[in-house]
Amino acid sequence: MSELRLVPAAAVVWAAAMAVILAGPLVAAGAIAAATVGCILWRQPGQAILSGGLGACSAAMAWARSALAQATTFGSTLTGTVSGAPKQLDSGDWLVNVNVGGYPVPVPVFTKEIPEHIVAGTLVEVAGTPKESTRPGIGTVTFNGSVDVIGPPTGFAAFAADVREKFGAAVDVAVGEYTQGLIPGMVIGDVSMQSAEEKQAYIDTGLSHLSAVSGANCMYVASAALLIARLCKLGLRPQIAAAGVALLIYAGLVGPEPSVLRATVSGLVGFTAVVASTRAEPIHVLCLSVIGLVLVDSDLAVNYAFALSTAATAGIVAVSPLIYRALAPLGWPDIVGKQSLSLSQRIWPQRRSSRSWQGKSRSSRSLPMYLSAPSSAQ
Repeated sequence: MSELRLVPAAAVVWAAAMAVILAGPLVAAGAIAAATVGCILWRQPGQAILSGGLGACSAAMAWARSALAQATTFGSTLTGTVSGAPKQLDSGDWLVNVNVGGYPVPVPVFTKEIPEHIVAGTLVEVAGTPKESTRPGIGTVTFNGSVDVIGPPTGFAAFAADVREKFGAAVDVAVGEYTQGLIPGMVIGDVSMQSAEEKQAYIDTGLSHLSAVSGANCMYVASAALLIARLCKLGLRPQIAAAGVALLIYAGLVGPEPSVLRATVSGLVGFTAVVASTRAEPIHVLCLSVIGLVLVDSDLAVNYAFALSTAATAGIVAVSPLIYRALAPLGWPDIVGKQSLSLSQRIWPQRRSSRSWQGKSRSSRSLPMYLSAPSSAQ
């Protein structure tokens, strides 16, 4: 059971942030105290210190962010930088998340139209009406209004925008019109070159995950960096460090969105399972990732997609050894057994997806996803 020793701490960190957001700091304090007492009664004083300490940090950070958000008032205009790529909603309107100085989370801005070439890091001015947010989270307001560009991206955001633009231009030159929108989506999650008809076609056939950054993307990037470091005769630790740096750069290029954070977690767990499972348990990496992400972004504690991704990744980690042991007596090459991780990634998310999409045709949704799913959880 030693491989599960970080699970209580991750659970308490998650529960503490969720309690602060949904019920307030007093409820969070009670939950942390109950978990600490439970560990003591279980005769695990080390777990009590670790879980209680990390839970208190999580609750304190969530409470501080929530208090700062509630104390901030907005007028009819705000200025900030765009966080992530704008998203077009089913209604035809656009959702633009804007980072505002002094506010702990991005402000969701709903607008009828957006300026041309608006990308992550662009400095914008929003004019409109602030409204109280109806979704649970740290943020307390949303904006309805217009968005105007007042400055281009700077720093790493400018570098990332330049890379995406040059990659899109290269794709435009090298491939046919029917795949121009797919390749940028598969590589860096950029769907700006897809028409509305193409996006709907992917949704109708259950293939929209092809145009999203997944854990597979992160595994490919990390594995490539590790192989290059290995060719340079570096040790395991420098190899893992090189993979981590490459993964951080890739995440920065794609954009600081919750879906990218979830994909990074899935990629890290799969990468650890394949490369360093004898030194670091994959479930440890998952727990550390959950702890780190919730401490950095308290809103993830009440994010449904984050919960699904964590459950799917945990299921993959749990199912993979069972499949490996079932294949071992067959005497096949070990590389075949190693594919147990890939196979479990298709089984567990498939069950999760089919339960989430009740009432929708399995023939049009589940089968295409199974046939074309990438080798990591979405």
